[in-house]
Amino acid sequence: MSGIDIANQKTVLVVDDSNIMRRLVSEIVEMDPAFRVIDTAENGKIALQKVRTHKPDCVLLDIEMPELSGIDTMRRLGLRSQSKVVILSALGYEGSAARAEALRLGAADVIEKPSGSVSMDIKTARGSIINQTLRRVLGLPAFAPEDTTEEGTARPPPAPAAAPVVAPPPPVGSSLHLQMLEAASLGALAFDADARLAYVNPAALRLLSKPALNPGAHGVDDVFDEVNEFLADEVREVIASGEAKPATAVDYMNDAGEWIPFSLSITPTQGAAGALVLIEDKSVEQSLRRVLDQTMSPSISEAVINGEALDLDGRASEATILFSDIRGFTSLCESMDAKALVTLLNEYFTFMADVIRGKDGVVDKYIGDAIMALFGVPKALPSSADSAVSACIGMVSALDMFNGDRKKLGQPALNIGIGLATGSVIAGNIGSPERKNYTVIGDAVNLSARIEGLTKAYGARILICEATFAALKKPAPHRRVDVVQVKGQETATTLYEIFCEEPAGQDAEIWLRDYDKGLRAYEAGNFSDAADFLRSALWRRQNDEAAATLLRRCDELIETPQMNWRGVWRLESKVG
Repeated sequence: MSGIDIANQKTVLVVDDSNIMRRLVSEIVEMDPAFRVIDTAENGKIALQKVRTHKPDCVLLDIEMPELSGIDTMRRLGLRSQSKVVILSALGYEGSAARAEALRLGAADVIEKPSGSVSMDIKTARGSIINQTLRRVLGLPAFAPEDTTEEGTARPPPAPAAAPVVAPPPPVGSSLHLQMLEAASLGALAFDADARLAYVNPAALRLLSKPALNPGAHGVDDVFDEVNEFLADEVREVIASGEAKPATAVDYMNDAGEWIPFSLSITPTQGAAGALVLIEDKSVEQSLRRVLDQTMSPSISEAVINGEALDLDGRASEATILFSDIRGFTSLCESMDAKALVTLLNEYFTFMADVIRGKDGVVDKYIGDAIMALFGVPKALPSSADSAVSACIGMVSALDMFNGDRKKLGQPALNIGIGLATGSVIAGNIGSPERKNYTVIGDAVNLSARIEGLTKAYGARILICEATFAALKKPAPHRRVDVVQVKGQETATTLYEIFCEEPAGQDAEIWLRDYDKGLRAYEAGNFSDAADFLRSALWRRQNDEAAATLLRRCDELIETPQMNWRGVWRLESKVG
């Protein structure tokens, strides 16, 4: 890789709807000095605009995006763009229909995307696959391959709802029909057998932002040009086959480079060869979707748009509640001006919300530097506990990436605590007639907030309650930490610390074993034995705040014995 002239670096555009994935893929690409990430884009619409502006040598294109998928973006680019396109897929791409369609549309290759982990070993392995592919596609010499194994695949997206079928219209020529089309809010364009424009109504001119389209003087290529040319091909196909194309969601780019969402159908005209195109503006629906996507996961937004019954007016549900906040935030506020603080929080929340929505969670609210998120409402999940724990681990990984950027700027790292609780909640739109917020109330909400407050006392990044742990179908690396009765709760709960990775090192097993023996002896009231085991655990992990906390309690209980000890520590404040 040596000897690469910066002026001769190949430029790459990275396209993915996930902020974290854009950052991760960009880092991977720029591990190879032969490449420079010229820009990034969060959806296919913006990508097409940036392809036209930057003319990158290659586009790394996510296949799954909410507004314009990778396949649809490829269809817009077709073979007209000089940029090579490599599709990144997380759908088990080998032999898939999506892979075949991407290659048919001109993709140089379809490869598996990174899992989202930011550990260097995975980045290096995935970097080998991505960068080797870029080198091959762009005609650069390959470098020595590395291990390219990768665990896990992403969940496939929900199947799109079937588009409504539009009945064939009457012939364009009737006087009554022409009057109806002239007054309609639907855009209407009729083309003859040679795909020449035979009729266009005022609504179509307005929707297409084309003030001058003259029947007889313009053809279908004048109407649907540049990135919209695939529509011209579809009109010709309907004219040739006589088979209608039902209403389909289409994003149209006007001459100003603006994207307009349409529902567009093409039907053969009756009585003569030709085709009628009907266009409905979907801007309001798309604006609603964007508002919903800011707080809800894409699957829930889709359900709301499609009118699915989600019982937003109130129902009892089993859910997992997540609370997280930034440690030491008050002192951080004192060292920053208002503008810098708001910028920091906005960037931090972008990272965290990206992970939460990616695990089908709903960001309920931001409270200062804290986040409250819901899993399992308003839409049930196969396992709200597993989704929430996976989100917690992803949030810690995303924070590592976020802190990496701050370190480069000489800024201090942030640390967070996350608490989870699972239980029955009442969920619904709650508030005044003027303003309501979808939220939940119940013991699990209060418990998760209390558990988050305990993370500092136990030196844990992630703590979960007993009910969450019991509900897990795929337990993560963990240890049992304590049994507590938090303020405001009538019953005790066992706390578990979730590790983002299995504790490593030769003495990790002994450390965890000694801690567990110490905890059991402590619960049984054998405080002297418990103290010995906990000191051993602390000797092996001097920063084990959980062991230090229990050891202090043992010393206190030896000094001042409690009557009727049952192994439960009652907390009179929000923190331990």
